Amino acid sequence: MAVEFMGESVPYRTRRFDVIEARVRIRGRDITKPFIRHNDIVLVIPITDSGKIVLARSYRPELRRYVLELPSGTLKSRESPARGAARELLEETGFVAGKMSHILSGYPMLGYSDAKYHFFKATSLKGGEQKLENDEDIKVVKVSRKYLLKLIASNKLDDVNIAIALQHIDKK
Repeated sequence: MAVEFMGESVPYRTRRFDVIEARVRIRGRDITKPFIRHNDIVLVIPITDSGKIVLARSYRPELRRYVLELPSGTLKSRESPARGAARELLEETGFVAGKMSHILSGYPMLGYSDAKYHFFKATSLKGGEQKLENDEDIKVVKVSRKYLLKLIASNKLDDVNIAIALQHIDKK
C-alpha cells in the first residue's frame, strides 16, 4: 500500500534548524512524523603533506566538553557543497586546500533529519588564519591516522564522522 504525504507544519524554528511535523497516511492510518529540517552539512578531512590529519578540538555545549571532530558546518543558502567545504576549512582551521575532493554524500540521521552530509578530502594545505564564528571555540590539532585508528578501536572517538571519512580517503 502506498504512503501518502498530506502536508506539514513548522511548530518550532531556531536560527539553525526547523522542527517539522509531517502528516502522512501509512497503511490507511493518518500519522504525524516529526523531524528536523536542516541545511546540508559539509565535513572535511584535511591531510597535511606529511600525512597528519587536521582536526578541530571544539567545545560542544550539548556534551559539556571539548571533542575532536572534523572541520564541518552548515551550507549557506544556495552554497555548493564544494564551496561550503572550502569555507568551513578556512573558518575553522585557517587552512586553504590546494585540492579538495568530494568523497561521499548521504543522510546519516534518517528518521530524525533531512540534512545530507557531504564529505570532502582536503590536501596540499596552505596555512592562514582561522575565521571563527562567535559561538565557536576551536583549537587546531594535527594527529596521525594511527592515533585515530587507536581511538576507534578503543571506542574513544566522539565524532564517528571521522571513522566514516577514514574509510573513504584513499578512494579519491
